[in-house]
Amino acid sequence: MDLEQSVVVDAIALRLAGMIDALSGLPAPVLDDLFGEDWSAMRGLRNRIAHGYHLVAPEVLRITVIEELPDVREIIESRLRTS
Repeated sequence: MDLEQSVVVDAIALRLAGMIDALSGLPAPVLDDLFGEDWSAMRGLRNRIAHGYHLVAPEVLRITVIEELPDVREIIESRLRTS
């Protein structure tokens, strides 16, 4: 992932914000069940992106996409399989 280019950083940041916005349409109890305390951090990242994504360090995006996003995906897919 080339985070040296600002257009790439912007695209990743905006896609993450969009994903979090989409999830925020779920009822609060569902979000708590899916993500627990992590939901608050996810919303915080979304807010930081939406209100000034130039303040989000590329390394934060790298960690989020590579290390944390796969877990979010698995949580969602697991819930969909059991629904």
